[in-house]
Parts: sequence; structure tokens; C-alpha cells
Amino acid sequence: MRESLKNLMKANELYHQGIELGRKGFYQEAISNYTQAIALNPNFAEAYVSRAIVRYLLEDKYGGVEDLQSAIDIYRTQGKSEIADILLGRLQEFQRDIQMGEEL
Repeated sequence: MRESLKNLMKANELYHQGIELGRKGFYQEAISNYTQAIALNPNFAEAYVSRAIVRYLLEDKYGGVEDLQSAIDIYRTQGKSEIADILLGRLQEFQRDIQMGEEL
């Protein structure tokens, strides 16, 4: 139990560091922090959302879609469907963008 709490706290710390790194333009480092946070807490939906956005900005659009889908699944499992529905709209935007890019 104690180790699990430590992991959650460390995941939260890494997540917040990732946000700061992203704000400063250190996108790869932010992704690394989000990935570490997710490894410590696989149900950390916010870390998936943040990583999705940064991946998408870096043209890893499929990675962004994958992460958003993971976040949506987690939110639905947690009974937070309103958040999942909002993210579903963003996911559909990502998918349309990918589809338009493939058509060019």
C-alpha cells in the first residue's frame, strides 16, 4: 500500500514537471515525463491527455490518437463520461486531421 502511494505521488510529480517542460518548449522531455508518470500509474488519464497533445504537436498524430483513446477509456471506467465525451470530440478532430493529411 505504501509503495503504491509513493508511485502515485511520484507519477503526479513527473506529470507536473512534464507540464512545465512543455510550457517551456521542451516537448520530448515532457513526453518522457508523461511516459514515466503513466508507467507508475497506468490509470493516469490526465498524463495520457497531456502526452497526446504534445505528441500531436510533434506530428506523432497516431500516437496522439492512441493516447487520447486510452484517456477516454480510463475516464469511462472511472465513471467520468462527461470528460470522456469532451475528449471524444478532440479525438475525432485528430482523426479528421489525419484523414485529410492522407488524402493530400
